[in-house]
Amino acid sequence: MFLKHLSLFVCFWLFSLFINSISAQTGVNIHIIPAIHGLHQKNVNYNYDSLYSEIKKINPDFIIVEIRQEDMGQDTSYLKKNYPGEMWIMRYWFSNKKHFGMDWLGKDLQDKPIPDNYWAEKSDLKKWEKELDKDSSLTTKLQACEEIQFMRIPTLTEGSFLDITNGEDEKLTLQYYQCLDRVLTNTKHSRITEFYQLRNYTMAERIAEVVKKNGEGNYVVLTGVDHIPFIKIYLFKMGLGSAIKT
Repeated sequence: MFLKHLSLFVCFWLFSLFINSISAQTGVNIHIIPAIHGLHQKNVNYNYDSLYSEIKKINPDFIIVEIRQEDMGQDTSYLKKNYPGEMWIMRYWFSNKKHFGMDWLGKDLQDKPIPDNYWAEKSDLKKWEKELDKDSSLTTKLQACEEIQFMRIPTLTEGSFLDITNGEDEKLTLQYYQCLDRVLTNTKHSRITEFYQLRNYTMAERIAEVVKKNGEGNYVVLTGVDHIPFIKIYLFKMGLGSAIKT
């Protein structure tokens, strides 16, 4: 599965110059902006001020964030408990823009509020990830995947917006999840990567729905760096590759 994704990503990269020229004709521009969550507080080269400046330069008409659409109307207290700060603060930073949510946390939570203590006690995904951490039979194989993650750390902790978006981190991200998929296939832990894939696809699907409904304009998609290459691949497959600007 991930080898197929990697091939699609390479094709997307090779034809990016042509894609940008087509994008200008469609009137739809999708700017996918990387979020590094808590690292915005530590990375002086890509802090919250930097993030705000990058989005302000784009002057978006629409902002799509990594929050479930059904949670977009929730109060700040609820959002603080369940989402990274850069996601919920967008509606205050850019209050005159149209905002949409795209996240997906599983069918069991669809159209329901996130319960108290969900992340610590009730999330199936978190339980599965903890089970994987305790499975010593896969430790050696997973080490190869973790080495790829270590290669990403300098860019994410010290890099600027341009450093993070130059394509190198996206390549490493693809390699990491390809490695993880290979290690977990045919084990009980494969449900973890299956969930990751479905979440990424559902977020891309939501972006496509927002674009289809609202038409021409500048769209900012703010999402965690680990989602970006996969969202790009899925948007490309959905016919929106020509609109992707970053």
